[in-house]
Amino acid sequence: MRAGRKSHLLSLLFLAGCAANAAAAAVGSGRHWQLAVENLQCDPADSVVMLEARIRYLGATGLVEAPLLRIVDGAGRALPPRSLLWKDGSKPLAALMSAGGVRSMEANTEGRLQFKFPLRDAGGELKLEFGDLKAIVLAKAVASGGKAVCGQLLKPAQLQATQRPRPPIGQGAAPRMRIYREAYPCRDAPGGALRTIEARHPPVPPEQMLVFGRGYLPNLREVELPTGKAAAQSYAYAGKDEPDSFEDAARRAVAADFPSYPGSAKHYAFNWGVQRDAAGNELFSVGLYGLRPCAR
Repeated sequence: MRAGRKSHLLSLLFLAGCAANAAAAAVGSGRHWQLAVENLQCDPADSVVMLEARIRYLGATGLVEAPLLRIVDGAGRALPPRSLLWKDGSKPLAALMSAGGVRSMEANTEGRLQFKFPLRDAGGELKLEFGDLKAIVLAKAVASGGKAVCGQLLKPAQLQATQRPRPPIGQGAAPRMRIYREAYPCRDAPGGALRTIEARHPPVPPEQMLVFGRGYLPNLREVELPTGKAAAQSYAYAGKDEPDSFEDAARRAVAADFPSYPGSAKHYAFNWGVQRDAAGNELFSVGLYGLRPCAR
């Protein structure tokens, strides 16, 4: 066989192998992160699950907080990885995942990493939570004690892919949507008159919280509020330190990711103002609420 034809054949075989691996990988995407599970194995002696995944940062170049990575069992117990091994690709990404904290990341940074999760005490349905992806089910039912983990673990091709990446949020004029401050609306009765109640915050947790890191992309899947827990979607914010500017950014984010809220007579938005995360970084947040009857 001639050298040119042999090289061409090897290239075709390599591409075919990549296509086969891509078909077997379960790809999940959020706004800022993408994860493809390429290998999933289990050691029955120790109930340790080895997960090998290709991780890609989809956001803009800038400061990024390390994304959450854990397995959650049916009882709600969070099980972080015991170890991390870099396989190929970006070493800064591996360092961010390993050390945590905040690090500057280039857009489209990608790496392949291996994680080991000790699951001896896990039970019930096992879900993988990563970054801003919807949770991925790894095992539908595991007996308490973790002995059955290996027998119930799904193969990468059986994992259900999550939402696809979303386009960048537009920088044009923000859509019209009132964002309440120090007050919230309610109705006297279903279909009745709308009233505005002055208060530090609404009396119930929001259906969704939008969390903006001041100059960095925070990592939050949920937030703990005085009224309870709420699901969170994170964004980086680099605008002016003014409520109007921040609220315009929030309106664009709502229009892009939660389009059923702007202009809806059944929902409203509330500005929770400035908070600090566990590391002391500054956060701005807006809660999205369903309109409720006024308290009697």
